[in-house]
Amino acid sequence: MRNAYYVFTRDIKKFYRSRGASFLYFTFLIITSLWLYKIDNFLIRGRADFTSYFTLFPYILTIIIPALTMGSIAGEKNRGTYELLLAQGVSVLSLTVGKYAAVLVQIASMILLTVPVPVSLSSLGDFDGGRIVANYIGVLLFSSTLAGLGLYISALSRKQIQAFILSVLFILILVLPWTVVSVSAGGGIFAEILKNSSPWYHLASFSRGLLDSRDLIYFVATALFFIFLTIRKINLERWS
Repeated sequence: MRNAYYVFTRDIKKFYRSRGASFLYFTFLIITSLWLYKIDNFLIRGRADFTSYFTLFPYILTIIIPALTMGSIAGEKNRGTYELLLAQGVSVLSLTVGKYAAVLVQIASMILLTVPVPVSLSSLGDFDGGRIVANYIGVLLFSSTLAGLGLYISALSRKQIQAFILSVLFILILVLPWTVVSVSAGGGIFAEILKNSSPWYHLASFSRGLLDSRDLIYFVATALFFIFLTIRKINLERWS
């Protein structure tokens, strides 16, 4: 997987040398901090509970992850380097894995920058450390699915802005089943299928401090599914 590592390091260096990295990280940290300290009034509400803090994460990531993935493959097409990479002997598998890993590292780094927030406030109350760790694991797994989807949409697109809009749209579509089931009183098999198809549903148990193997399998399986679709799409383009 030497070529995958080459693609990974190439994308990581390009990302952290750009102003976009600082802007996205700064935006994420500012919004989450403002929510905790100003809107949620954490310091004055008298409860040692980070539930609402982590509840905000997936909604912000719905915008930030498409911004990170939109240029992964669509950007290569625009710059004319997409075909050049493949012509240099980089396999489709290496290209996809390298780019996916780069996006995951970018997301994980951004999320882990928020760790000092709950740590710095731990002295103010009796915090459940296990629950906070579970929330971070859940958010990272949730991000892995969205990153896979974003990468696949980028492979489908010719323009970065097109990839961004479509990724946000499809992520919102994934929200709908969970929203519909949540606001309705209906049940049955169809409701269960809808519920289990949404990453938001599988994120819920982590927010309660639970690590359910079914949720772990869901996030890993969906991420691998989108990686498979990306590889298949690139192969079809390559041989068409």
